[in-house]
Amino acid sequence: ERLNVTFVGGMQVEPPWDPEAGGFFTTADLYISGDNGYMGRNSGVLYVIDISMPEQMQVVAQVQMPGPALDVKVAGELAVVAVQNGPINELGLVVVDVSDPPRAHILSMIQDEFWSGVHNVYLWGDRAYLAHSASRGLTVVDLSDPERPVISLRGCTTACLLNQELSTTSLISEWQVATQVTASDVLPDEVELLQNYPNPFNAQTSIPFRLDESARVELRVVDLLGQTVEILVNEVFAAGHHTLHWDAMSASGQPVASGVYFYQLRVVDQVITRRLLLLR
Repeated sequence: ERLNVTFVGGMQVEPPWDPEAGGFFTTADLYISGDNGYMGRNSGVLYVIDISMPEQMQVVAQVQMPGPALDVKVAGELAVVAVQNGPINELGLVVVDVSDPPRAHILSMIQDEFWSGVHNVYLWGDRAYLAHSASRGLTVVDLSDPERPVISLRGCTTACLLNQELSTTSLISEWQVATQVTASDVLPDEVELLQNYPNPFNAQTSIPFRLDESARVELRVVDLLGQTVEILVNEVFAAGHHTLHWDAMSASGQPVASGVYFYQLRVVDQVITRRLLLLR
């Protein structure tokens, strides 16, 4: 039988790919949900497109990603975007609120040293399953609180998923137990200061850190001149995973200007510094 296909509409959101110029295709992925299309681009943008009228499709929102948006999935009011920029980077998974598509915005971002970015993502229930092109294994992220996603399974390889000694029933049981283990259940083996999220931000950002043992922690924000803008905390924390928040206010309670700032974690004689970007 012959299939008749009729072209009813199209649109161009960025300049077309020029094969003679080299590089990658500009469009990395497309996901359709309801009356909207979600297009991930290598330029680092998630486009939300109203496709309710195919003859008159239009972009209703653009959400800037921290890197190339390689894979997009949508479930209900959430979109998750896999972000990766080459084999070695600190990019990861971006969670976007699409409950009101024209006002789509980033809820959270999560990353891990193990990942080297995220190449593919699959949604099932309140879990995101991630694949990484430069790292072995599967990662499971718990999205039950989309503003505070946590890693519930890290680095599961084929051996752990297809262990021949496990029956199907016991494999499912082992998998269910594994996915119930959150990042807070596993103590880190060193002090770590992770990248803030979202970044860039314009209202509030979250700053995660990890302690291998109980210690006094000082976390401060400084400007490009090294002057202290705000001391977020100076107290003793237990070993484990913690997150603090900065509302882009100075120690005097005044909003700070847009620009690059640094946040410093001091634990005993160790100082770790990372950069963040505030865009008003």
